[in-house]
Amino acid sequence: MEYGKSDKIGKILRNWQSLSDQIDPDFHQLLCSHAVPGLLEEVKNQGIIKEVDKNRPPMVLLACFPRSASTYTFQVASDLFKLQKYHLWYARGMSDYNLYLPRILSALQKRVISQQHIKANYANIELIKYFDIKTIVLIRNIFDVIASKYKAEINKGEGASIMGFMIHESKRESVMDMVIDTFLPWYLDFYVSWMWYIEIREIEAVVINYSELMHNQIKYFSRISKYLNEPRTDEEIEHSIRTIVNSKNHRLSDGKRESGLSLLQDYQIEKIRALGTRYAGYYDWIDMSPLGL
Repeated sequence: MEYGKSDKIGKILRNWQSLSDQIDPDFHQLLCSHAVPGLLEEVKNQGIIKEVDKNRPPMVLLACFPRSASTYTFQVASDLFKLQKYHLWYARGMSDYNLYLPRILSALQKRVISQQHIKANYANIELIKYFDIKTIVLIRNIFDVIASKYKAEINKGEGASIMGFMIHESKRESVMDMVIDTFLPWYLDFYVSWMWYIEIREIEAVVINYSELMHNQIKYFSRISKYLNEPRTDEEIEHSIRTIVNSKNHRLSDGKRESGLSLLQDYQIEKIRALGTRYAGYYDWIDMSPLGL
């Protein structure tokens, strides 16, 4: 089927409102067969949207490391700024939750926040720029995040699986190596991708480290408040924090935190540092110190 014909594209685009619950296969193929700028041009040409209203309700993206207190941040921010919890990706079960145009279009007149393990790439950045999506990038010390990921996988219990790697008692010591070998490159790619687009000023995003949350939650959420231009008092922030903490519907640690280094063997620490050093060499203009490298 050809998607270059304007009448066909127009027919598909006009069905976008029904796509949040049931995705039209033709629309999905259209999205996959067009570069973002061309697709956005078609959206404008077909009258789906004219110009993005800069005064519309905020659309917020939490682009995050796994194990970076992103769920806690997501919940508190949703309560504090009265943002609907929403997903701007195509479907769950993907390693990278890339932005998906039909979901963005369906949220244009809503106050929404989306929590996504998403890298900065050309398509995502073009959508962020065009729709003025407020982007908060959450990061964490790489040794701590690897150790936290390891504990999360171990806590799944025997018989659980990491990308098909079955956790049995005899393999428990291999789980940390598995996490380092499979997840560490993703974490470094994530960090470099966002730092690149921020460095060249393609987008205006705020980068916040997990350590800031652990040090002072009021200042942490005040930074987010300032970035979103949604002023909140310390008392309002404290109220939202208490609301989420009292609900117990969060995964933030109880404060008994141990350094990731204490869970790693010497050779594993060196493996992480070696890969971090190579990345630092490839991208010598990027500061790796926020990751503890």
